[in-house]
Amino acid sequence: MMPEVDAFLTAAEAASPLDRPTLFEQFFIQARPDCVTSSYYPGVQPLEMFGPALDLVSLDLAAWRTAEAIFPETELRTSIEDMLQRADDVFPVDTSMRICIVPIPGRTAPADASNGGVDAQVLGGNLVLAWCSAGDYCLPYFGQQIAYAYHYAYQINQTGLTIADMSLLNLAIFNARAADFTRHLYPDASFPWENALTQEQEAKTLGRYVSLFRYDLPGLSRLPEDR
Repeated sequence: MMPEVDAFLTAAEAASPLDRPTLFEQFFIQARPDCVTSSYYPGVQPLEMFGPALDLVSLDLAAWRTAEAIFPETELRTSIEDMLQRADDVFPVDTSMRICIVPIPGRTAPADASNGGVDAQVLGGNLVLAWCSAGDYCLPYFGQQIAYAYHYAYQINQTGLTIADMSLLNLAIFNARAADFTRHLYPDASFPWENALTQEQEAKTLGRYVSLFRYDLPGLSRLPEDR
């Protein structure tokens, strides 16, 4: 997706900041609908998929040029290939997956970026949009982030659920399964919610959730039992 980013930046550098959303739509979103069209978030606009990280009107384009210049595309693609091979070794599936990667500027210096400047958004059962803002600092985190998104997307593929169908418990189970899958591939993987509660708090919280959610979960019965 580098040519699309470059085309947008070239046009934006010569235009008013207020024109950037329109230019992004023209040069990026319309050019790559295969990477930004979401079935998991029906009705949500593609630009919203990037979240607050992409406030186009106020964004420093020079920072985006820097993210583009240090974007380790070859290494990131190699990381994806390595993750897919690991996944196939432990969890072979018969579904295809599109993983799009794009340089997005961060809010901090690359060395200070949270999670190595890596993030990923699951857009559907066979589509993940990932971005890197911190150059080579992305690399230690990228494989596990993609593994997590890959398995979350697989669950969507198997159940056919959209975000509108998901209960809080659905979300917790999908995320827990994705985290467990990631640890099979990357044993040292860590997640921001780890150690957020003491063992006593975990037991108390789990008891409350079990009592609150005693009903059939939509879609979960359609997942293979061992997956």
